[in-house]
Amino acid sequence: MAQWITCSWCRYLTSTPSTPVTVTLSLKCVIIVVILLVLYTIALIMFLELRHSNIHHTPSILKNQKLDSIYPSLVSAASSYGSFQQNADDHGSPSTQRYHYGIVIDCGSSGSRVYVYQWPTHSGNPNELLHISQLRETSGEPVVKKITPGLCCLKVEGSSHKNAKNSAQASILEELQTSIPKYFKFVVAKNNFEVITGKQEGVYGWIAVNYILNKFAHGIEDHPLVVVDVSSQTGSVTPHIRRRTVGVIDMGGGSMQIAFEVIKSVKFDFTKEDLAKDLMAEFNLGCRSFDLDHNYQLYVSTFLGFGANSARRRYEEMLLNDGTNSSQGFDKLSPVPDPCLPLGLLYTSATNTQQKTFFIGLGDYALCRRNIFPLLNVTVPCQKKPCSMNGIYQSDINFHNSEFYGFSEFWYSMEDVYRIGGHYNADIFDKISVKHCATRWAKLEEWFLKKLYPKSDILRLKLQCFKAAWMSLVLHDGLKFPRTYRHFYSTQKIDGKDVQWTLGALIHRTRYLPLRHTNLRFGNYWTR
Repeated sequence: MAQWITCSWCRYLTSTPSTPVTVTLSLKCVIIVVILLVLYTIALIMFLELRHSNIHHTPSILKNQKLDSIYPSLVSAASSYGSFQQNADDHGSPSTQRYHYGIVIDCGSSGSRVYVYQWPTHSGNPNELLHISQLRETSGEPVVKKITPGLCCLKVEGSSHKNAKNSAQASILEELQTSIPKYFKFVVAKNNFEVITGKQEGVYGWIAVNYILNKFAHGIEDHPLVVVDVSSQTGSVTPHIRRRTVGVIDMGGGSMQIAFEVIKSVKFDFTKEDLAKDLMAEFNLGCRSFDLDHNYQLYVSTFLGFGANSARRRYEEMLLNDGTNSSQGFDKLSPVPDPCLPLGLLYTSATNTQQKTFFIGLGDYALCRRNIFPLLNVTVPCQKKPCSMNGIYQSDINFHNSEFYGFSEFWYSMEDVYRIGGHYNADIFDKISVKHCATRWAKLEEWFLKKLYPKSDILRLKLQCFKAAWMSLVLHDGLKFPRTYRHFYSTQKIDGKDVQWTLGALIHRTRYLPLRHTNLRFGNYWTR
């Protein structure tokens, strides 16, 4: 049984003065939480193995798995090898099946979550990836456990809080590297403990989504195809036909991220276009470095402040600053007119911690889009063209042969109130938005109380007009998706399962494991 542990950690360290004791205590909490989660998970795995062995049944291998998330985290991985023999194959006939397990722990500000995955021994075919699926409890639910309280941002002391932050992060990593082996018999590689960036997390999310959709398989039947420029070991570019992958756009509350495969090679001037070059990520998911079928080049970009909630805060600040009357908005009797709120809604903002601000809805969707357009920052100077927002380079997208999935706010804006989640049509979406925004708030509230919006809470209903306009504006005016584009889908789950970046991280970390089985079992058979 092969066991992998992966931990993620809050990356932010505040500059609030504190003593070193704060870091030490937080560090102890880290180790306690990680150890408790791993102990629980290993005990659960042993119980499930024993149960499956007693009833002569092999856990089902879920060929479709998934994920979702946006903020950078901190990852550690450790491994050991062993095996577990099970007594039946998927068809119930006697056989010996060996399963391996991967444990992923995501330690965040709201809590620490553990995800457990399993996979059978690799076939030895180097053209195949591991068949990783989420381990399920006896109830059939996936194994996802959470421990609270969360691991909040650390407070560090020092004249240079950047150096103090780096020192505290290094201390956490070092403590995990030394403590994990004390409590668990894992073979730990130090370079498997690292702070991952938003770019890495975007790559992991993209891997997971496409793995679930079976886009990494070699068969080309029943799948859209694409010709991709793939770089070989010699540096030459070779056109390669394979299954078309999907792009991923995830808009959260604070930020937004886009990741998609770049099918045409792009050249950069390293002296002038270094920032644009940094948005590209190239990796190979195959166990052989010369495997062109699993060599991918992605464009990954994160837009901080472009999440729906952050955009709303920026918009409110813009309205207050643009007002001719400096006192307008700070009294219920003189609210700021806001076309992005339902008609007649008196909205009290909680974003200003110093003083409440008030806005009155005008219910004008078209005017709302015009008002919030400046928030896209599309006029910022561009280092390398084409650019999307904030002067950030965006690689070309083949809108004639591509497909994109939108998560989080894309799903909420289409589904919670409008109930049209799934296949996106710009004209239909805007038509519904115009009607919704122009509806008097008293009527919307009446419908809400009658439970005509079962998926929406009251705050979502109040801000739906703004968030719908923002989602549409970002997609078409920011990311430059044509309004006639018909291959964008909003989704919350894939095949009925939640999507987490953790699956992609595990797939990437275990990509070389099949090489051992290929060399030991089949030699050069699969390469003939």
